[in-house]
Amino acid sequence: MQLYPQNIESKLGFNRIKILIESCCSSDLGKARVNQMAVLEDYEAIEKLLYATQEQVKQISSGDSFPEIRGFELASELEKCHVIGYYMSSESLFQLKLNLELTKICIKYFIRNELEYPVWKEASKLILVQDELIAKMHQTFDSKGQIRSTASDNLKNIRLEIKNKERKARKELENILKLASEKGYTKQDSSLTIRDGRLVVPLHAEYKRRIKGLILDESTTGKTIFLEPIEVFNQNNEIRELHFAEKREIISILTSLTSNVATNKDQLLKGEYYLADLDFVRAKARVAKQLDACKPQFTNSYNIKLKNARHPIMVASNRGIGVPVVPLNIEINEKQRVIVISGPNAGGKSVCLKTVGLLQLMLQSGMLVPVDEESSMGCFKKMFIDIGDEQSIESDLSTYSSHLQNMKYFLEHCDASSLFLIDEFGTGTEPQFGGAIAESILEGLVIKKGKGLVTTHYGNLKKYAEEGQYVINAAMRFDLKELAPQYILDIGRPGSSFALEIAAQIGLPQQILQEAKIKIGHDQVSFETLVSELELEKQRFDVFNRKRQELTADLEMQKSDYELQLTELQRTQKDILNKAKIEAQSLLAETNQRIEATIRSIKENKAHKSTTNSVRRKLNEFRKKIRPEPNKEAEQETVIPGPINPGDMVRVKQSQAQGEVLSLHGKSAVILMGSLKSKVRIERLVKIGIASKTSTKPQKSNIDFHQRRAHYSTILNVRGFRANDALKAVMDFIDEGILLGETHLSILHGKGDGILRAVIREQLQTEDSIKSIQDEHIEKGGAGITLVTLK
Repeated sequence: MQLYPQNIESKLGFNRIKILIESCCSSDLGKARVNQMAVLEDYEAIEKLLYATQEQVKQISSGDSFPEIRGFELASELEKCHVIGYYMSSESLFQLKLNLELTKICIKYFIRNELEYPVWKEASKLILVQDELIAKMHQTFDSKGQIRSTASDNLKNIRLEIKNKERKARKELENILKLASEKGYTKQDSSLTIRDGRLVVPLHAEYKRRIKGLILDESTTGKTIFLEPIEVFNQNNEIRELHFAEKREIISILTSLTSNVATNKDQLLKGEYYLADLDFVRAKARVAKQLDACKPQFTNSYNIKLKNARHPIMVASNRGIGVPVVPLNIEINEKQRVIVISGPNAGGKSVCLKTVGLLQLMLQSGMLVPVDEESSMGCFKKMFIDIGDEQSIESDLSTYSSHLQNMKYFLEHCDASSLFLIDEFGTGTEPQFGGAIAESILEGLVIKKGKGLVTTHYGNLKKYAEEGQYVINAAMRFDLKELAPQYILDIGRPGSSFALEIAAQIGLPQQILQEAKIKIGHDQVSFETLVSELELEKQRFDVFNRKRQELTADLEMQKSDYELQLTELQRTQKDILNKAKIEAQSLLAETNQRIEATIRSIKENKAHKSTTNSVRRKLNEFRKKIRPEPNKEAEQETVIPGPINPGDMVRVKQSQAQGEVLSLHGKSAVILMGSLKSKVRIERLVKIGIASKTSTKPQKSNIDFHQRRAHYSTILNVRGFRANDALKAVMDFIDEGILLGETHLSILHGKGDGILRAVIREQLQTEDSIKSIQDEHIEKGGAGITLVTLK
């Protein structure tokens, strides 16, 4: 991608993003890739990088076990392997072994999970797993990187011989040391030591001639000398020669391994690059998680549509202090190629430019960006910016001259694939000329079909955007009551600097402000006043629109609730009708049978009077039996004060259900209502009498269960209730369900902050009559609805 100027990355803050990525790398391999990070213009290459990063975000979020990519940089040593006589050090070969084992683990993981990580599966298939070389290195090195004695038979024999000779020499020296200690030639707690690779005895300097041998060293003070007794001189020589032989054998082993490495050099380099890319991309994925970033719709075009875009550096810095970043919504396309942003100073204009520029750099370097997934971003081939003070003493350029140099470059290189960002367009010289030159440059950039953003305070540029084709105004929203910026971009209208209002708030004298208005001119003041009034009107409209949206959302929720209740009522009605039809069919069949039997009996007995009367009497009894009972209103009982005890007659509050208390269980009572036993909370009962002690016949309940069931809904809506009111409604609902023999109930409390849900579930968990509680299916309301199963 063609970038201008050279320090564009630092001006937009991309260098700070690189530092953030580097801090998330696990190895020097990954950090080196950060330094090689480039902004690309190849659409397919960028898209592949984006998918690779997206897959690593998925892997990190999955919670699957995955190793840290702590690879070692060995490319320079691998390149030397073909040099005759060169061999890699044991440390480098051991690091290569760790690289190979790590590569093997990663390749196996991505191939095993190829459906979830297709990009990394393809990358892994290109790397050849070096099983044979890994096996040889495992045979050579132990877990700490030391060369095993079993690396070769010769090395094993040499080390065994060294061990035996050292043991023999040590035994002789220990006897000499013991004798010297007894004679006072050395300290009582002295021990054998090694000097220049040879076992020696420490002696006081004044006794150095008492024992024959060779003095190899002395202490710093000179009071102690280290002597090799003549008795072990030859043995030490032999041990030293064996150490030389050991070293030669190790070099032979390392040379052999280096030869194997040289044979597979190209594949080993690919494996190292694979680990470097993996560490680098995983670091980008960690940054994406920190920024709450995603992959937008990436198009092979030169358009941008950002929805809820956040400046990455502000997101990272504000996360620690819990301050949200005001999102940006902006669109650049063929119809509106250039957006002219105006508004007060420190209102967020420059941040808008930097947000768009930085996000584009990040995306085209293969990074996910902090925007909504509905956003779409194109693939530009050029990006030019003119932001900040570019004054150069060395080049003898003023700030304005530097801006003009930049504009010259823009006009020479701008085309349809360019994205340009210009801050404070036209400033730095006399406004009359600066504004005119800026307008001409802007017109030239539009003609060249470039896309971009510019910020300005100049009225002629706002007018050009209002009247010109492919250009549109935008304003940073400003709270006129508080005289404070809101950092929200409104597309389609120009903004005001609000200079007079801010000056008045600061406390400049009214006389000064009035004189300033006169100098500005009536037309300009009227224009600024109109913009201010439009700002107020826009704020009022936003408040009204927000309330309307909230009302619409509430109505939609109520509508959904009513539709849910209607569906339940229709289902209940259908069940009742089906049950009634079945009972009616059964009753009709029995009635027909009895009538036919009556007719047949009369015919068979030839209408004998006594027989006919008997048959008619039986038929009348059957009629009385199937005649519906009248629905009588329950008589008003007198509530008897005092505690409820077994044997008392009680009535359920707000219900006609009555019964006898059989037993008490904590806060609940078991009631016999007709032939139905039910468990009801005591607080929902009132005592209306004392049952007869001699009566054992079940009392008949005066509640019409069919009628109550027809009017009972198994869904309770408590959204908007206060906690106490909601709990009371829920317990009444549960008790009614128990009375009617329901087993499955639904409580609609909504999600919200989860407080109402938690209070209701805590209460339900204490009820003995409840078998289980759980969330509704995710597609039917999820955590916003609690399903209750009664025992």
